[in-house]
Amino acid sequence: MRILNRRTTRRLAWTAALPLVLFAAGPAAAGVGAGPAPAAAAHYSAVSLGGLGGDMTEAAKVNDNGVVVGFANLSARGASHAIVWNGGTLTDLTPTATNAGAVAINNNNEIIGTADGQAFFWAAGTMTNLGTLGGTGISPQAINNLGQVVGYGQTAGEVTHSFLWQYGQMTDLGSQCYATGINDNGVISGYYSNGLIHACLLDHGSFVDIGALLPDTRSTAAGINKYGQVVINTKPVDNPASGGPAVWQNGTVVHLPIPAGLTAVRATGINDLGQVTGYGVDATGFHPLLWDHGTTTDLSTRGLPTPPYTPGLAINNKGQIAATIVDDQNTNAFLFTPDAT
Repeated sequence: MRILNRRTTRRLAWTAALPLVLFAAGPAAAGVGAGPAPAAAAHYSAVSLGGLGGDMTEAAKVNDNGVVVGFANLSARGASHAIVWNGGTLTDLTPTATNAGAVAINNNNEIIGTADGQAFFWAAGTMTNLGTLGGTGISPQAINNLGQVVGYGQTAGEVTHSFLWQYGQMTDLGSQCYATGINDNGVISGYYSNGLIHACLLDHGSFVDIGALLPDTRSTAAGINKYGQVVINTKPVDNPASGGPAVWQNGTVVHLPIPAGLTAVRATGINDLGQVTGYGVDATGFHPLLWDHGTTTDLSTRGLPTPPYTPGLAINNKGQIAATIVDDQNTNAFLFTPDAT
């Protein structure tokens, strides 16, 4: 299984590189147990992550320290390398690779990604090969603050299974739910296919079919926070355009409001305060969105630009947003920080 190439790196970073049909993530309802979340900032300040000399830098995730991971190429349409940006310094994590990208980071600055077809775990300057499930490769998707890594890959029989990697040990989780997220309680979110793509959970061995609550609707999960809120995106079979973001919690699905005039609305990230990032499209371009305790804010009115974005924005627990913006010539990654009020 070829894990990465220049263009599929972006899919890994933003849409979980699903081996089946993909729809993006969905937003969450009000934060649970966290108290009131701060409202959307009046304005956000932008910092460019820079690059490695090429025409493309993309952000995948941002942790609570404001450290961003992703990938950048060395020249126009050239080799891409995994990167980490920390306090204004961009570091190449895979200087000898020809195809690499970082896909996630936890609050301990532990990073996962792939390099030349091999999955890696990076911590304090040391790169560890995650191994395989016996097949040709694996695709790491998420890491929690305990250093547990989940994803999926090929078995010796070339069947796609999920995995959990922790303390240097690889565990085959089977094919019941393809893992794309994990919270600090070890609950895993993902998707499976049984005629339709359904969002699902693996809760310490127990399987939960989230999509069963949405008849005749495709759904995928793209994130889970520490309170077990799972963000999903939905597409009804008979009317795909009517789909949109939603959140599952404790057996209930709540659909998120879609701003008037926007289409193709998707959510892309959730933090522990229940704040959700996403985007929608109209004739003027892409609009970055924030759902926050029942309120939807178009972040293009708060300092974020409206040119095309790659299909994902990531948010941390401080409300910082990592995003990738495409213009006619280049793809650039930014960290947007709420201004102090």
